[in-house]
Amino acid sequence: MQAWAIDRAKALVVFFNWAYIVTFWPIILISDVVLYCTNRNKYRYYRNVVLVSFVIAVVAFKVFPLAPPRMMALYFIDTIQVFGPSEYASREMVNYFNAFAAMPSLHFAWTVMFGIIFLRTPYLWLKVFGIVYPVITLLAITITANHYLTDAFGGGMVILVSFLIVEIGFERRLFAREIPNRVKQSLNGSPLAV
Repeated sequence: MQAWAIDRAKALVVFFNWAYIVTFWPIILISDVVLYCTNRNKYRYYRNVVLVSFVIAVVAFKVFPLAPPRMMALYFIDTIQVFGPSEYASREMVNYFNAFAAMPSLHFAWTVMFGIIFLRTPYLWLKVFGIVYPVITLLAITITANHYLTDAFGGGMVILVSFLIVEIGFERRLFAREIPNRVKQSLNGSPLAV
């Protein structure tokens, strides 16, 4: 996919370089702030999903570190280094990320999760963005040679497992603890209250 994009659409490669760098953190941070301010329960839920996915990924990175395809100079090139923006590939930036944390792709995992969040809103434009954003990210992470498709698949599996762990492990226990309180609250105003 990278070779095709470089040979036929260099402007597209530059677009995906910028999409890889510029969209990820701003969208996550702005969405987190909005979610925190508008719906604390949903914020807590998705925060837990992110934390669980992060723990799973860090264990995977430590147990089985994998380099991104851009490090295989024979088959891939580092499009960000070659076509820019070069600030991301500078020596100073290297201290801020783990070059051997390619599998699973948290870049893709968290993008999928935010895609789900956007799909669940009542706004059509956010629903469309919820579909487009993960697709752009998938293309960006593969065309820039920061991840293989299998890394994205691994990220998708990590976010799925994280949703399941949060749903089964945290949410059901929380709900079970809240039931007695809800019953007490509903009985306080009823003739059955003691």
